Amino acid sequence: MIVRLDINRFYGSTYTHAIPWAVLTKDKAKARHNAKPKPPPHWSETLDKLTRNCNDRQAVGIAIGPDTSRIISELLLSRIDDDLAHKPNSIPLRQIHHDIDDYQIGVYDLAEAESVQASFVRVIAQYELRPNDAKTAVRQGVQLAPSTFEPHFDGLEAKSGSSFVDLFFDILETQATRHPEHNVVGYELRLFASRLYAGGELGLVRDHLQRLLYASPHQARNVLPLLLQVYTHLPPSPDAKRLHVWGIRTCARRGDILGVLWFLYGTIFLGIKLDAATCARCAGLSSALVDTMLNHLARDYPRLVYFVSPDCFVTAL
Repeated sequence: MIVRLDINRFYGSTYTHAIPWAVLTKDKAKARHNAKPKPPPHWSETLDKLTRNCNDRQAVGIAIGPDTSRIISELLLSRIDDDLAHKPNSIPLRQIHHDIDDYQIGVYDLAEAESVQASFVRVIAQYELRPNDAKTAVRQGVQLAPSTFEPHFDGLEAKSGSSFVDLFFDILETQATRHPEHNVVGYELRLFASRLYAGGELGLVRDHLQRLLYASPHQARNVLPLLLQVYTHLPPSPDAKRLHVWGIRTCARRGDILGVLWFLYGTIFLGIKLDAATCARCAGLSSALVDTMLNHLARDYPRLVYFVSPDCFVTAL
């Protein structure tokens, strides 16, 4: 059996003071804070301060989007994993799997499932976090590894040219629909990026990627790194410009800040000028990162994506 648990609004509710708690342990971090005279700042305390400064000096919430936030989140989640494995009613680490704040914990029966859930709530509460009850569930069977969808892509080895591209995206869309609990799109696009980029069918790849974004704008973070590289060799068409403006408006309407950031990123790359109404929708999200990107657009900021190799992208964000 699998207990599925999730932290409610993880990035938005992360308490920045929990960073030194996670690195030093909560007791040691508080002891340092109360010590007189004050010891020299530990690097985790400096990171706490810098993280707050990125959010108008607020102690609740970390930025959504930057890779630094993923690192900070892993610092905290690693301590949570350790606490789950070593505090009372401990859970062996081999039973714990998580994708950021989405936890799956293996158990033998319902009694153990209840104990695991209680331990999880108790541990995350120590870091000022709360569970997302809407995503709490107990399921039969194991669905931890990408092997549930991976075998479907094995037959692509013998394909090439347009037949490879068409079949790849057909399988991708089918498996992404069947396995919403996995990041099928991100995983497979990274895995096949080199073949898609170097296969001589960039126009077809571009069309498929654009259709994929129209169908699933929330996949912008997975699709745009490859699509922007395709645009370096194929001049963007009016369809590309319409796609990015539509993506910004759609993600803004849904409150998807990360999606808005990626589409804004694409507009900077393509040199697209946004109308006042679209900018107003973005500004209405009250996100410091979105406002920064809008300022870059206003200043005609240079391109932020640099091509290194077909499967390696470096960004200046």
